[in-house]
Amino acid sequence: MEGGVISLSGGLIRFLGDTAPTKLCVACSGGSDSVALLALLCREKSLHHRLVVLHFNHGTRGGASDGDADFVQNLAKEARIPAIIGHRDDVALPHFNEDLLRRCRFRFFHREMARLSTPYLLTAHNRDDVIETFLMRLARGSSIDGLAALRPVEHRRDGRIYVRPLLSLSKDVLRNYLLVERIPWREDESNASELYLRNRVRHQLIPLWETLEPERPLKSCLLLTRTLLVEDADALVELSNRCFQMAFHENRLNLEALAGQPLAILRRVLHLFFLENGHILERARADHLLNMLRRGKPFKVSVASNVTCISTGLQIYLQQTHHPKTP
Repeated sequence: MEGGVISLSGGLIRFLGDTAPTKLCVACSGGSDSVALLALLCREKSLHHRLVVLHFNHGTRGGASDGDADFVQNLAKEARIPAIIGHRDDVALPHFNEDLLRRCRFRFFHREMARLSTPYLLTAHNRDDVIETFLMRLARGSSIDGLAALRPVEHRRDGRIYVRPLLSLSKDVLRNYLLVERIPWREDESNASELYLRNRVRHQLIPLWETLEPERPLKSCLLLTRTLLVEDADALVELSNRCFQMAFHENRLNLEALAGQPLAILRRVLHLFFLENGHILERARADHLLNMLRRGKPFKVSVASNVTCISTGLQIYLQQTHHPKTP
């Protein structure tokens, strides 16, 4: 980058171009990251007319929250892009947390995406978000898929497609771009609050680590680790898909075809089996089923209120459970 000039990757632009004429929803909070994303997208003439700005007013900061909504509305108007502003309807909630606010926000995004008949949501996650998310998930306990999360293009199980064009750029680079281009943005004072884990990771953990290990820059090391994990995760996905295709037939899973496979492959095949049958397998139930399968004996295990997983020892299948109605 020179003189603050940055641009979206050509590969991503071609990907978005191939999705035409579908609308592209752009999540915009009014902060520097999302304003930079919107500005960069507006520079692409082939995409400009397809953009729709989505802003969710959490209402947690009074007039400042309303000011963010007005700013985004005006920003979109100047760019000649339609904007849709959402509001939290559960105003009586006594307290808020990161997860609750996120769920409220994405519920609004998903509703508007459905109304616009588009699966595409573009978000302004950047390189700093990748690092912070990695550390947060590591602390909570996460699989390799979780640690390798925040991909440039993510195809969700529900059919939605999240696109993250800024993952290769840092927050500092994005802010410098806005300063050079004289594009304003809104500062959210809650980004400095130590109430939120992400802020504590950003303002306390990362600087402390870099002080303790100045010769081993945490950010570059974590990005390298994540790159290697992405390679491993992609390999596991490919191997699991191959095994699943060999073992799955007529809604049943042939256990003999999976004999000798590592636990990591079996876990993924089991999840694919449930998805193919229209169910999502929770982690605790997956652990229980894997333990039962390793015993090699027939079993019947309830995996949902009306679904039973049955193993004959040679294959497994799901059976709907019909409970008699109470007279």
